Amino acid sequence: SPQEFSFIEQWKKKSADIQNDNEGYDQVASTLYAALLMAGIPKDSIIRLPHELAPDYIEPGLDSWISGNGGDLKFTNPFSHKLAVFTELRDGRITVAVAGSMSDKIDDVNITTEIVQRFAPSVVYVENSRLKPGEKVVLYPGKEGIMVNVYRNDELISTDEYKAEKSIVQIAPNTDWNQESK
Repeated sequence: SPQEFSFIEQWKKKSADIQNDNEGYDQVASTLYAALLMAGIPKDSIIRLPHELAPDYIEPGLDSWISGNGGDLKFTNPFSHKLAVFTELRDGRITVAVAGSMSDKIDDVNITTEIVQRFAPSVVYVENSRLKPGEKVVLYPGKEGIMVNVYRNDELISTDEYKAEKSIVQIAPNTDWNQESK
């Protein structure tokens, strides 16, 4: 039976503990996930969970959430030959390569993402008595949520949904929350 690779299990061999949420693990696992797709590993040989919010370090749909609380990236080798995973960290950038037999090579792999739906962020209003009547200050603009399809050539690999992040706006007391600022 094919051996399963688990990101969490491999990392535990190298370090003492997987912290519950660490963006560094996620970036490495996401880079590995994209490399697995480029190497032609079938989608049903890969198990991964996307983040709840769209990441900024890789295209949404190519991310992998790693956590001691259940997030992991796992895959099995579907080929009759061994696979090797190479990583390099240079100047703060990680490179991951998946190598195998030339007989397993798939020519011209093209990974594309397509946003199929957008979700507007909700707005949270916070009163600030130092503001003038009618004045609004955007503390955080929020981030729209999206639903994205990932394709390898013409094959749909996944459909992932990322939540919108709330916008936070300060307003003066007695300001109509729905009134547009001028």
